[in-house]
Amino acid sequence: MGEVDFFKGVCEEAGLEDEIVEELREQISVKNYYGAEEVLRRAGVADHYMKLLRHAGDVFTIEDLTAARKHITNVRTMKAADRLIQVYELVKKYGLEEYISFDLGMLSKFHYYTGIIFKAFTYGVGDAIVKGGRYDSLLRRFGHDAPAVGCVFLLDDIQSALRSQGEAKEEGESVSWIVYDEGGREEALEEIRKLRGRGLRVSGIYRNKAMTKDEYVDYAGRNGISYIRFYGTFE
Repeated sequence: MGEVDFFKGVCEEAGLEDEIVEELREQISVKNYYGAEEVLRRAGVADHYMKLLRHAGDVFTIEDLTAARKHITNVRTMKAADRLIQVYELVKKYGLEEYISFDLGMLSKFHYYTGIIFKAFTYGVGDAIVKGGRYDSLLRRFGHDAPAVGCVFLLDDIQSALRSQGEAKEEGESVSWIVYDEGGREEALEEIRKLRGRGLRVSGIYRNKAMTKDEYVDYAGRNGISYIRFYGTFE
């Protein structure tokens, strides 16, 4: 998981010209750390910025990220680091923190990303099986100014990974839904862990406030969901 504003904030504070930023972005994106350092040396940036931008080539644990934050002086980069820490704390509530690492050099070729950016990896596949992020300014270009987040699931690679891990499911196997809101989050996540621990397929769904309980039940029935349960406040 990364945050594009970490890189952008450091480059802005260091006063790097657009041409240098693009050259640096290219080197960091392909993990060419020596190339990135050469670009920085040619740009003549101060040692402080050199140190921060070197971080953009590292893969961090939460402890590493917290330590790196102490060296940040500009607001944009600091907010990016804080946002990653906040998301980590949320993921921790789901009991999935062991699967999270931070790549501050995760810089997509798509420049419309505005915040969190992420990739998911698993055994049996040599590349990411999920890619995505936040793009709060993109929809404005199409006449609807709204924040957004999205991702792509590479289904062929996911299926290959499941087969290689012996986890491929048979067609028609039943699926359960656990629907919850903020007040019911912790209880719902505990139920999800129990059901999955029994080998059941369970989808945890954060409640869309525009949908009523009856609408969820109706939708589940029309889509072959065998079990649905609600946690939190539902009318």
